[in-house]
Amino acid sequence: MANIKSQKKRIITNEKARMRNRAVRSELKTAIRVVREAVEAKDGATAYAAALKACRLLDKAASKGIIHKRQAANRKSGVMKLANTVVTAEDIAAYKPAEKKVAPSNGNKKAAAKAARKEAMQKALKEATLVPYSIMELCLESLKVTEMGLGCTNTNAASDLGVASLNLKSAVQGAWLNVLINLGGIRDEAFVNEYKAKGEAILAEALPLADKIYNEILASL
Repeated sequence: MANIKSQKKRIITNEKARMRNRAVRSELKTAIRVVREAVEAKDGATAYAAALKACRLLDKAASKGIIHKRQAANRKSGVMKLANTVVTAEDIAAYKPAEKKVAPSNGNKKAAAKAARKEAMQKALKEATLVPYSIMELCLESLKVTEMGLGCTNTNAASDLGVASLNLKSAVQGAWLNVLINLGGIRDEAFVNEYKAKGEAILAEALPLADKIYNEILASL
């Protein structure tokens, strides 16, 4: 059992190399078998494509030192010679190499992650805008209900309507500030313009109404 750090590292490295070489050899063996099967089936197009793939795998194995370069050259020659027994000029002309799958680089992954974060932030800002905006709507509706109570309530409770108008006025103004701070970070101009206009319309109706209720209650006391 290895008890020296360098020996342990070498054992691990050798095992990784053995497994990699095993995988490459297995893939190469499968590719050559496909060529033989295509030749037996007289399928020139498949035989030609499989032979080219086998040649690429042989080059790969040679470049990694899994097999000798001369062995790779000899086996490539044998594979192409076997495939050519059934391959026609039409098969060669019709051959289209498979498109390579390009793995995204770290830069692309980072850019995609950054874009996803920005999109999530924009969505969150819109949702954060809608919450205080809905509060503004509720405040306006509550002010309208409060107005209906003018002259219809017990005299001793009249001040409650005035207090309600002051609280609702403060609430609608506070909600509007929250709407504005969120709209400032949103890039969707259509969304920003829509909720700015809607919020300003609510303010234009709610604030005078709150003042009206308060002043009427104040005058009645």
